[in-house]
Amino acid sequence: VMLLKKVIQDRFRREEIERPDGGVVSVDWLSGWGQESLPENAPLLLVLTTITGKSSDHSIWLRAAAQRGYRVCVFHRRGHDLPLKTPRFNIMGCADDAHAQVSYVRSKYKKSEFVAM
Repeated sequence: VMLLKKVIQDRFRREEIERPDGGVVSVDWLSGWGQESLPENAPLLLVLTTITGKSSDHSIWLRAAAQRGYRVCVFHRRGHDLPLKTPRFNIMGCADDAHAQVSYVRSKYKKSEFVAM
């Protein structure tokens, strides 16, 4: 028996953050699924991708979080679904880069609580 799986390609809006050494990390915001009509203080779900992950790999559970009222974003590390612009790379990510991403998102939604995964 062959099972066919319908894949829904979600759309994301990418914002790149340039780091002091010229490296780039990004925040991908889920589009649709009611994200545009959420109140300013909607809770944030910050997703840190795995070593090979990218935003679209998490579509099913990102939509589930959106349907429960979370504003959803996915963090990408240097070289993960982004060009690697500097020789600085770390498979597990960089704490300074993650801090910059969290600070950026928090500056946009100051009244929101957040959870990171």
